[in-house]
Order: sequence, then structure tokens, then C-alpha cells
Amino acid sequence: MIGPFGRIALGPTGSQVTFTCDPRGYRPWAWKKRVSYHPGLQGAMTVQDFGAKKKDLWIELEGPPDAPLDPEVAAQLHGFFRTEGALYRLTDWCGNDFSVFIDDFQPVPDERNPGYAYTMRLKVLNINTLFGAAFSGP
Repeated sequence: MIGPFGRIALGPTGSQVTFTCDPRGYRPWAWKKRVSYHPGLQGAMTVQDFGAKKKDLWIELEGPPDAPLDPEVAAQLHGFFRTEGALYRLTDWCGNDFSVFIDDFQPVPDERNPGYAYTMRLKVLNINTLFGAAFSGP
């Protein structure tokens, strides 16, 4: 079931699969900076800030059990996951367009509802657009 957010599509460019339900807890822009903290004498602190690089971004998706993925979509996504070395395109309703590698995908059958709850972990390798704007950062 598509909720108030929108749609996520994942797959090879031109033949992406649209998720049949919105993920729970989707945070596609929350990635960690490369930073280190070095305490010094008398309360001093040195911060080394190397910024947030696109290859530091991981996206984690979790499909809610009360609105599972259709079996056909789960099967397609699992096929993508099993394909060795493949990179995919992820687009969403926020205007993001990422090149990703599927690190993990775990569909979970539900005996009460036809379909699959799921967890998915994606490693971002390139950001084409972020919030609908062209991305040119490192």
C-alpha cells in the first residue's frame, strides 16, 4: 500500500521495480561525516572534519508487516540481490536518484497477509540528484 509519502523504485535503469508499499523509517539523506575528535590538555578539543562523502551513505529500508510487498515484487528484488556485482538505480519521491549496490535483502513471509515484510540495506556509490537537485559533491 502506497502511503502519504510516495514511491520508491529500484532496479536497472529503464526497468526499475516500484515498491508496492512505503518503507518504514526511510532516511535517504542521513549519513555520517568522516570526523574524528582528539581531546587535549585542560579540556582542549581538536576536531578533524573531513565531511560527508557520497560513498559513506548507507540506506536501510524496512517494509512494514501490515503492508507487505507483493510476492512478484519481492521475487524481483531478491533476484536483483542475488545478481553478483550488479549496481542499480534507486529513485524516490524526495527527488533523490542514487546508484546503489544491494548489500542485503531479507524478505519475510507473513502467514496473515499475502506478501512479504522485508529489510534491505543499500550502499550508495553515486548520487545523481539529492532532493531533486544535481549533486556534484565528493
